[in-house]
Amino acid sequence: RFAAPFQTVVRELLSGPEAREQSLAQALHQLYRFFQRFDYSAAMESDVAWRVFLASVVGEMPQSGQPSVAEATAWMRWLTRYLAVLSVPLPEVDLVHSSLAGLAGVPGVLAKLEQGAAFLLSEHGIFLRELYLALSRTPETEKNRRFLLNLNRALVKMNYYYADLITSLGEFNHTWQLRFGA
Repeated sequence: RFAAPFQTVVRELLSGPEAREQSLAQALHQLYRFFQRFDYSAAMESDVAWRVFLASVVGEMPQSGQPSVAEATAWMRWLTRYLAVLSVPLPEVDLVHSSLAGLAGVPGVLAKLEQGAAFLLSEHGIFLRELYLALSRTPETEKNRRFLLNLNRALVKMNYYYADLITSLGEFNHTWQLRFGA
């Protein structure tokens, strides 16, 4: 009940712009349901999670793109922090509003799948664009930067796919939204 959807999530997040929105969302939804019944930390810190994660990385990435042990450990730590949102019960709502695409929009996607809630996404800035700029100045390795970009690209793409309405603050931001799949 944990390993298969977790593997799908890892594979889709590694795919970045090639991620399949529905596959990612369905697997996140399965994990959300799992974490409503079982301990998040125990599952994410388990040997099963680490083995599934490593097998997915090795299976999905070319040899030249595979991380070192230190990089893989950092990736799993980041993923564990990102996915923690799946352990939080959703309140009963008719509408979810997110002010940016990405991790903040995951509850909107989950509420849409779990409850049929509408999902409004209004962006004042474009998170993914800001992330590109921030990561270009970080001391992280190129593989770490690529992992973070792909993870966030996949989430943004999924947000845009599931949002019932997407608004932006100006034409400049609208252009970036379209570039990222809105």
